[in-house]
Amino acid sequence: MTQTLERPIRTRGRDASPAIAWIKHVLRSRPEAQATDFAVAAGVSRKTVANLIGPNPRPSLYAGTYEQIMSTRPEDIRIARRRIVDGTPAKEIIASLTREGWTVAEIAKAGGIKPSTLAPGNLDRIYAETVVRLMRAQRALNRRLLSGDGDPRTLVPSYPVLRRAEALMAMGWKREEIARRAQVSVHALRTTKNSVLRSTSDRVHATFESMRLTPGDSPITRERARRLGYAPWVAWPGRSIDDEGAVPDWDFVEDLEWREAIRRRYEA
Repeated sequence: MTQTLERPIRTRGRDASPAIAWIKHVLRSRPEAQATDFAVAAGVSRKTVANLIGPNPRPSLYAGTYEQIMSTRPEDIRIARRRIVDGTPAKEIIASLTREGWTVAEIAKAGGIKPSTLAPGNLDRIYAETVVRLMRAQRALNRRLLSGDGDPRTLVPSYPVLRRAEALMAMGWKREEIARRAQVSVHALRTTKNSVLRSTSDRVHATFESMRLTPGDSPITRERARRLGYAPWVAWPGRSIDDEGAVPDWDFVEDLEWREAIRRRYEA
């Protein structure tokens, strides 16, 4: 007897009334705009918008569609009405988000954009809709920073990430190579901010564990780390590397000049 599997049913779980009111409000604020312009700016189908503001609007919406409509701003309409625009705003948004620790792939996913569209060589002149999608992605990713406990997008202290990056550089690993292996931005490994994304911290922790017993291939990086007083991992016994109030135990460092550089840095 063959068992028949039923397809899961997608339910519309949000009342459409606020979305309908918001679409009408945005269109009133932009008299030159049409429903099609709102659909492009929101990243939803033209039919969806037409059904919502027509004579017999649908009573409910999928949650994702609802959020896309409610996050659309009048300025998004202004940009969406153009076809090809200067890519500078897009570059600035991407740079801002990567400094926060987001990868280009994560930014693209949040905006519903192909990652290849955001490649550096493709951003000089781009579709206006791409800029709108990036603006929406930026708002969505910023909201995720305030999400619940345990979410990979929550913020955690940055010092364990910075200490681990410095410890690997002290072994001769270039910062760029550490970032590549951890799949995080280089900015995240030298941030001056007090916090980073939990996902960034988790990736760097895992990469540190896989690299810390293998010497890197850059004597220049190692010498620079020595000169700046970066503490190698042996100077962080136990779990002290994750203790904000701890300082490295430089007695574990055999090189006397390096030991002195670490002491000066942490006693300054």
